[in-house]
Amino acid sequence: MLWRIYRQSKHYQVRTRAQCILLIDSEYEIQELIEILGVSRKTIYNWKNNWCKYKLAGLYNRVGRGRKEIFDSEQKQLIKLWSEQYCNNSNQIIITKIQQEWGITVSKDTVERALLK
Repeated sequence: MLWRIYRQSKHYQVRTRAQCILLIDSEYEIQELIEILGVSRKTIYNWKNNWCKYKLAGLYNRVGRGRKEIFDSEQKQLIKLWSEQYCNNSNQIIITKIQQEWGITVSKDTVERALLK
């Protein structure tokens, strides 16, 4: 199963973690794994511990990881309304309104991502 995940998983992080577990099982030294995988010693130990503790589930990222969204659904709807109101071409006006309304400093890219979702 581990070989199959290493070869076929669509998530590169999972493939890398599976490869690490396979190499550990093949009795590679930690220093060799650091060089092969390009990660720190602590990362390898974390992957190994997660494998021992959770098995296959330990290869995957847990829920809640990563950066949280800046805007809730109501705020996104209001941003879309502002975008339509200002003819889809004035992100600076929208950025200023976000700063005034909610006290959140955002970039042009953040506004564009909010409009895409």
